[in-house]
Amino acid sequence: MENQPQASTLHLPRFDLSEDSCGLALVDALHDNSAALVRFPGLDDEGPLNAAYLAKMQEYYSQPWDVLKKDFYPEQFCQLGISPAGHERTVAKPSDWQHLPKTEWPQWPKGGFAQYMAHGKNGGDQKLRVFFGGLGPAPENTLFSMLNHQHGYPETYVPLLDVLKPQGALLLRGIKLACERIAEGFGWPADTIWGQRMAVGPHLLAPTGTKITYAMQRSLLNGGHPIIAAGFHRDCNLLTIHNRANAGGLHAWVGGKRMRVVVPDGYLLIQVASQLESLTGGFLKAGFHEVVIDKDVVMQLQALNGFKDTLIRVSSTVFGHGNSDYAADPVRQFAIPTTIARYGRRSFGDMMMAEIQQTMPAR
Repeated sequence: MENQPQASTLHLPRFDLSEDSCGLALVDALHDNSAALVRFPGLDDEGPLNAAYLAKMQEYYSQPWDVLKKDFYPEQFCQLGISPAGHERTVAKPSDWQHLPKTEWPQWPKGGFAQYMAHGKNGGDQKLRVFFGGLGPAPENTLFSMLNHQHGYPETYVPLLDVLKPQGALLLRGIKLACERIAEGFGWPADTIWGQRMAVGPHLLAPTGTKITYAMQRSLLNGGHPIIAAGFHRDCNLLTIHNRANAGGLHAWVGGKRMRVVVPDGYLLIQVASQLESLTGGFLKAGFHEVVIDKDVVMQLQALNGFKDTLIRVSSTVFGHGNSDYAADPVRQFAIPTTIARYGRRSFGDMMMAEIQQTMPAR
C-alpha cells in the first residue's frame, strides 16, 4: 500500500475540568470525536515534570535490547515490565477500515496488513513499551491477579521512579476528573464511573519508545515507507489520557476520516476506550487510532535532539481501567435489552484478558 496523503489536523474541543458546567459539552464532544482536550488547575505547573519524564524515558529506551530484555515478562502478558518491538499487535480486522475510502485507510508496512500480523521483519508494533502500575490502591480480593499486581516493578525502574510516580499521579488525576465530569454530563452522580467502578482498577502508566535508526531516518526523509509504531486499534481499558509526546505521529479516525492529532501546550488528550463504550451501551465509542513514524516525526525529533544515530519517539500515556471484578454492563439509561445483549454479562477484567491474550501473546 502506498503512503497515505497528509492527514488534516483534528481540532478537538477543549475543556477546563474545574468548571462544573462542562460535563454535558464534554459528553457531546466524546460522542462526536471519541476524544477531547482537557486541563485542570495546576497542570501548567507540571511542564518541567513532563520534560524530565520524556528525557529519562528516552535514556531508558536507548539501552540495547540485551539490557532491557531482563524486564520482559511475556508470561504476564507484559502487564509488568516491558514489551519489545514487534510484540504487540492490533485485534482490528480489515472489515474495520475497508469500508472507508482508500485515502482514509490506516498505514501498514510495505507488505500490508498481512506483513504486520506476521512474526517477522516489520511485523507488529515497532515500539517498546514500559508498563508501570502502582498508581492507586489494589483490590483486597480479585479473580484477576495478573492484572492487579500494581505495586510490583522491575528493579531497573528504580532510577525512573522520580518521574514515573508523579507523571502517573498527574495523568490519573486527569482521568478521575474527566470521569466525574462525564458522569455529571449524563445526569449521574459524580462518582458513578470513577468512585464506583474505577477506584481500585489496574491503572497503568505505559510510555512507548520507538527507535529510529540513522538508516531509517534517511529513508523516511527521502520519502520512504513509514514505520508503524502502533497499528490501527482501539484501546481496551476505560479511558486513556496522554500528556505531550516528544514528537507527533498520532492519528485518529473521526467521522470516517484519518486525522492528525496534536496535543497543545497546557492540555492533555483523553480518548474513549472499550470499557467506557460498554458502560454507555455504545453511546460513547472507543475510537480507532494509530501512531506512525514518518518524515514529519523525524524532522521534529531532529530539531529537538540534533542529528543522532538513533532517535527515539517517546509517548506519555495512562490507561485508566475499570475495577477488574466489576461488571462492565451498560448502566442507568443505557441498560436496555439491546445494549445488554451486546455489551453485558462480562467484567472489566474479562474484557481486558480477552484483549491482551491476542495483542500480547505469552510466548
